Amino acid sequence: ELAFGEIAYLLGFASAQAFQRAFRRWNNQTPGEFRRSQRHSA
Repeated sequence: ELAFGEIAYLLGFASAQAFQRAFRRWNNQTPGEFRRSQRHSA
């Protein structure tokens, strides 16, 4: 699993915080919430 900062960098975001804000706008949940929900559904 990649860290959020690594994912943000790979996707071209200026910071992990910018990635988190965009992710929340797109998915109505934070990356951490999404990751936890995926772990529980597997």
